[in-house]
Amino acid sequence: MIDLDLNDHKNIMYSSIIRFFLSLAILFLLPIPIFVRLLIISFLDVIDCSGKKKKNGESTFNSILGKYNDPKFCLRNTYQTIDKINDQFISFFILLFILKFTSINNNWKLFIIFLFIYRLIGLFLFFATKNTKLLIFFPNFFLEFTILYFFIDYFPILKPYQLYFYFILFILKCFQEYEIHVNGFRNWTKIKKKLKPEFLK
Repeated sequence: MIDLDLNDHKNIMYSSIIRFFLSLAILFLLPIPIFVRLLIISFLDVIDCSGKKKKNGESTFNSILGKYNDPKFCLRNTYQTIDKINDQFISFFILLFILKFTSINNNWKLFIIFLFIYRLIGLFLFFATKNTKLLIFFPNFFLEFTILYFFIDYFPILKPYQLYFYFILFILKCFQEYEIHVNGFRNWTKIKKKLKPEFLK
């Protein structure tokens, strides 16, 4: 078992708190379309962990407050547990906001509640077993599907094609969950190398 560095512990706790309250401020206070708010919130995940590859091929992980001492910190169960709890709390407030302040139809209300509960079941299993691979069977579709719903609602011209968009999003999200929880980003790293312009390599 890896002992958690005290500085890393403070780093993840403080950066998670910053991410949580910043997400709520964006959700409830920004006067912009809701899909934009949710999109910004989805990118705030880098606040508590973002990766950087050195020239020697080694990777380091950082939060908004600085570098983690453990070079594999964001792959550890400690980080995964704190991150998933934070994700779910943020999703809970997003769910409350949508149910109270938007005109989303009843079928979609039931669907996003189902997505939230489905992911919650997966998280309980993860917390009980500490096996992140279980999460591939309980993908976090809640935020992405909600963003897409409000995006299409904002641009009604896209509604005839919405099934295609949801299918593509489903495939991409499943790939992302596989890369994160099973494959360790190996396929994603290969794809990034192929897509990266030669002069940046």
